[in-house]
Amino acid sequence: MAAAGLPDRVAIPVGADFAVAIAAAEAELAARQADLLTAERAAATLEGEARQLDASLPSVAEAEEAVEGADVELMRVQALAGVLDQTLALLRSAEEQVHRDLAPVLSESVRLWLPRISGGAYGDVSVDPRDLRVRVKETATGQWRDAQRLSEGTREQIYLLLRVAMAQHLVTTGETAPLFLDEVTAQADDTRRLALLGILHELSRERQVVVFTHDPRIGEWASRHLDPARDIVIPLAGRPAAAF
Repeated sequence: MAAAGLPDRVAIPVGADFAVAIAAAEAELAARQADLLTAERAAATLEGEARQLDASLPSVAEAEEAVEGADVELMRVQALAGVLDQTLALLRSAEEQVHRDLAPVLSESVRLWLPRISGGAYGDVSVDPRDLRVRVKETATGQWRDAQRLSEGTREQIYLLLRVAMAQHLVTTGETAPLFLDEVTAQADDTRRLALLGILHELSRERQVVVFTHDPRIGEWASRHLDPARDIVIPLAGRPAAAF
């Protein structure tokens, strides 16, 4: 029953603008809910990454220990670098001293045999004490030439004489170093081969010289020039080898 003077029902009119506002509010609410869901998912992802990062990172104490260990290793490496620098300086100084001592010995030894081994083409030799670079003096012109620029045969024979002198100079026991030579005349023509063999035979008076070769011409030379009282030819697998 309606109260006295009042209508039994009251009708509230709803305008079109109000309906539009309601729809817009509902759409806004849905959008905010979607944003909230996206934010919650992003927060969950970040939380998981933070946990993984936290698990993988060392503790502050461990990090400080690692830094301390790295500092100690750096000091050790720096100290080692200093020792290596000093060692290299000493080695360079020793090398320079050896070169200064060796250069005149090599020059004197090669100078003794150079005219014979070169067929008179070169009469003097110079060995640079800085790097043991070898130069020879051309007899005909007086011009000095770098041994590296000579013919292969002449160069090999000069370096053979250098090795002979060096082997003897570097022996510290007072003994005489033997020479073992393989195909020593391979790059020599007939004249230089004979000269080289003659020099080696003379050197064998003060040291043992063993020559390995498959060249039958050396075997023929040995049969004519070697002294059976002190020299010997030993065939190896059907090929002759001469021992002076």
